[in-house]
Order: sequence, then structure tokens, then C-alpha cells
Amino acid sequence: MKRLMMIGLAVLLTACQQEPKETECDQLCWQQKADREWKLEHGEFQTPLSPEHEQEIYEYLKKHYPDTDFNDHKLGE
Repeated sequence: MKRLMMIGLAVLLTACQQEPKETECDQLCWQQKADREWKLEHGEFQTPLSPEHEQEIYEYLKKHYPDTDFNDHKLGE
């Protein structure tokens, strides 16, 4: 009986020491998860930009990168 109690105590202590296992997710796992969520919400490809939004992007690029060829861009080119 004493031996059975010792075994039971050992099993109980071992079980209490184990931490609950959480799903580990490295950077690749997070990227894959984000990719799946994007595709579910937006589809396979990015939607095309409107001409106005495209021009806003070029204006930003011209302002922040003045020594590039973004300064020559006109809407609709």
C-alpha cells in the first residue's frame, strides 16, 4: 500500500510540474496565417489602385525621394 501511494504521489507530482502545451508559432507560421487571412478577406490578388490613389503615392514618393525619376510621372502614364 505504501508503495502504491509513493507511485501515485510521483505520478501526481510529475503531472503538476508539466506546463500546458501552447501552440508554438514562429515567424513563418505567422506569415502563413496572415497570408491565409488576407486571401480570405481580399482574394488572391490586390485590387488595382484608383488613378487618384496612384497619384497620391507618386506625390509622396516625389516629396520623400526627390532625386529619383518619380518627379517625371504624370497621372495616366
